[in-house]
Formats: sequence, structure tokens, C-alpha cells
Amino acid sequence: MVAVLVAAACAFAAPGAASADQRTSVAAASARANGTAVFDADGVRIRETPRLNGHVNGYGNNGQGADVWCARDGDVVNGVATWYRLTNRETGVTGWVHYDLLREVFWTNPTGGCGSREGGTA
Repeated sequence: MVAVLVAAACAFAAPGAASADQRTSVAAASARANGTAVFDADGVRIRETPRLNGHVNGYGNNGQGADVWCARDGDVVNGVATWYRLTNRETGVTGWVHYDLLREVFWTNPTGGCGSREGGTA
């Protein structure tokens, strides 16, 4: 009976909730990140490219942490062209987010660039 309830609870987990495997791989990736940030709104689109029309890989929500890989110019929003390539620590989704949608951006390795592994060039 308990096993059935646990299985049912897992089947109805919140959309976007990270599995144990995702959390483990995200934790391992955190050790290699060039910085950190926090999402500053709910429903922030994490895009495939630093463009407003880029495919949406997933979403970030207010207060969720992210590992930042690099920054580069993309589409201009509110007069700013800076986008960050990051991984949402809670969901494991990786992609690009505009500067205006993040807070507390801290660089641990400011010389880390956007190489081919991160989806672009510096």
C-alpha cells in the first residue's frame, strides 16, 4: 500500500521538479561554473540562443539559483544587450537569460568565456 502511494506521489510531482539524477548532475556541474545568479521573476524563459525569438528550453522562477557559464551580447532589451548562459540549479535546464531577469550575479571565474561547449563564442 505504501509503495503504491509513493509511486502515485511521484507520478504527480510538480512540473519542472528536478529528479534525484538531475540534482546530482546539476551539483557536479556547479563545481565548474564561472559564476552564480538568482532568477528575479517567475516564468523567466531560458532560451536556446541569446535572442528573444530563441527556442525556450525551460523556465526559471523568482529565487531559484543558477550557475552562470558565460556572458555575451544578444538581442537588446531595455537598452542592454547582455545575456547569460546558465543552468537552473533546481531544474537542470541550460540556456540563455537576459541581464534584466537576474539578480545577484557573481563571477567566480570572470575570464571564463563562451566556448563551443557553452553554445557560442565570446
